Amino acid sequence: MIDKNDTRYLNGDIKSFWNGRKHRDETKKKISETQLKNHHMQGEKNSQYGTCWIHNDKESIKIKKE
Repeated sequence: MIDKNDTRYLNGDIKSFWNGRKHRDETKKKISETQLKNHHMQGEKNSQYGTCWIHNDKESIKIKKE
């Protein structure tokens, strides 16, 4: 573990072990199936449930769908 403010990390001498890597399609599918099985972020458990976003040129706000 290293502090995000460490100068070695900030100047690029130390990098994350995941740097440049990606999940395989098989792994993505397993993650998706597990989240569906556990009802992850579905229905009322979803932080966006019952809301919508309104956008203009300067800002974005989240409002309730009422």
